[in-house]
Amino acid sequence: MISVKNLTVQFDGKVLYRNFSMNVEKGEKVTLAGESGVGKTTFIHLLLGFLPVYDGEIYIFSKQLNPKNIQYIRSNIAYIPQELYFPFNSVEEIIYTPFRFKRNRDAAPTLEQIKETLIEFNLEKDILKKNLDEISGGQKQRIAIVSGLLLNKPLLILDEPTSALDTNTINKVVSRVLKQNKQTVLSTSHNQNWTDHSDKIYNLDQHGANA
Repeated sequence: MISVKNLTVQFDGKVLYRNFSMNVEKGEKVTLAGESGVGKTTFIHLLLGFLPVYDGEIYIFSKQLNPKNIQYIRSNIAYIPQELYFPFNSVEEIIYTPFRFKRNRDAAPTLEQIKETLIEFNLEKDILKKNLDEISGGQKQRIAIVSGLLLNKPLLILDEPTSALDTNTINKVVSRVLKQNKQTVLSTSHNQNWTDHSDKIYNLDQHGANA
């Protein structure tokens, strides 16, 4: 699903990664670890084509990461960022808006599927009708993950998906995303429970400027 070979990235004169290689196989749950500021989010942005300058080779879905292939690559990824911004008023809009795009229309879930997934994340079914200013940061984070799962893309990428969650809720999210999910998952996380249930962990500290 993802192949990174001898990646070196410099940003503002600083080496973020030097000779970093990584492989993610279909169905694997892989976590990027490392101290804050090491460039975990930057690495995700790189895979999504937001940072076009680098040395090394990157292949996603067996296609080289380049301007020619980026739309195909992005169309097969569900991405949940750490810093959530919702240009919507209601939870319902968050869930349904991605399926209004032509490439996702055929994959639109039923209302029953949506409600079942919400319940798996300890979210009440009637939360769909609530406005965003009526729900907590932790609820917003779970709703974003629900939205990403419902898209059912081959690759799910999450940036610090448990940062706003309590321990009990983290256990629920770990179970649903890492244990019960057949998707390939690439994530960043500081949470021990999350990393404990990952198939592979790549520590970016070992490939930074001082490595």
